[in-house]
Amino acid sequence: MSVVAVLSSSLRKGQNLRIIVIVFIFFFLGSISQYQGPFEFSIDEDGQVQSVPAEAGEHDIYYTHHIASYKPGDIRPWTRGDTQALRTLEGQKVAEFLAASPLLNTPFYSETSEDHKEQQGLADNAFLHLTKRLRIYKELWRSLQRYYDQLEDEDQQDHFYIHPPPEIAPAIELFQKMERTLFPWILKNHGTSFDLYRQTTKALRTTDNPRKVRGSRNQGIVMCVGDKHSIYARTTVKVLREVLGSRLPIEIYYVGEQDLSKENREWFEKHEDIITVDITTKLDQDLLQISGPTIKPFALLVSRFQEVILMDSDAYFLQDPAILFEDGGYKEVGTVFFYDRTRLSKVAGVNKRSWLYSFLPSVSNHPSKTRWYRSRGDQDQDSGVVVLDKKEHFIGLLAICKMNDVLERNQPTYRATWGEKES
Repeated sequence: MSVVAVLSSSLRKGQNLRIIVIVFIFFFLGSISQYQGPFEFSIDEDGQVQSVPAEAGEHDIYYTHHIASYKPGDIRPWTRGDTQALRTLEGQKVAEFLAASPLLNTPFYSETSEDHKEQQGLADNAFLHLTKRLRIYKELWRSLQRYYDQLEDEDQQDHFYIHPPPEIAPAIELFQKMERTLFPWILKNHGTSFDLYRQTTKALRTTDNPRKVRGSRNQGIVMCVGDKHSIYARTTVKVLREVLGSRLPIEIYYVGEQDLSKENREWFEKHEDIITVDITTKLDQDLLQISGPTIKPFALLVSRFQEVILMDSDAYFLQDPAILFEDGGYKEVGTVFFYDRTRLSKVAGVNKRSWLYSFLPSVSNHPSKTRWYRSRGDQDQDSGVVVLDKKEHFIGLLAICKMNDVLERNQPTYRATWGEKES
């Protein structure tokens, strides 16, 4: 008994010593920290403590619901001087570069071939140029938005490219060329991306089959469903309407009549506030060649909702999903994402960190915490449920769609990630 007592006493002393050491280290680090104010603490999925200054400014990196938000303002706005510069010989060369399509490698190559590294570098370089174009396009879009809004107020938006004011004519011309290069599949049914933006940020419009839309915030659910998963989607719809009493309108997207049968379409549409949409009638399928999960970002883009919950057909909720729109993180940044399950990495031969830093001008502190970044898996972020305010993130959504375009997804995007989840 005395031996047991001695051992117990020793263990208690050892535990007390460890606690004292940990407390000492904590206060020592706190004493040398440059920031002396209070902190808010959270614990990420790996059990790591994340601390944020309580007085963090709006431009600081911080965590909200384990999601990093970064607003560095590192991209210079488009100015009148930039527009005037397009009239010069050098400016015309820049415009020609921005309007050109970056060349990508062929989709197939051997990772053991001697020229693999050279091919990989070429593709990454092409993606770098693509992201540069997207950043410039974003600022150009913002600079021309007021002009488009003026035309829209006068119901003259169809004249956006016709006889623009001389002071912005060069910018309009460059914008048109960049849209034809970056997003040609939009132009099947829209004269410009502004048309698509206004379509989803204004109040819901009357359709051929008018339905009463509840609420005034232009919110709804988007699901991408084929015949293979229609049985799950039917269950989801029943749960939403009959069990949870959700009244959010729902759009069911599919790729051509062969993807979702007439019988299934009629079953969905017999329910109140549910319509089915063939995405090939909205975007140019000959250019996109989308199918399966790849349809998701494009369905988000063309949806008539401004605030959208993208939901898989087998995503079953225990309460009305409309509660997601009231989430504190969503109200702050306009998005909600969820972690996916952990799976061993299937993407080989790619340095993910180098690829990420090759095209991002600045990176928040969140990527370094992800399983994808640390090569512990390929599916860090789930796409089964995504909440997005398109008014806040329309250009970002366009960029996501570009990453899932036919060339880009077969090259940089799906080479460094497993499917559409991370993009």
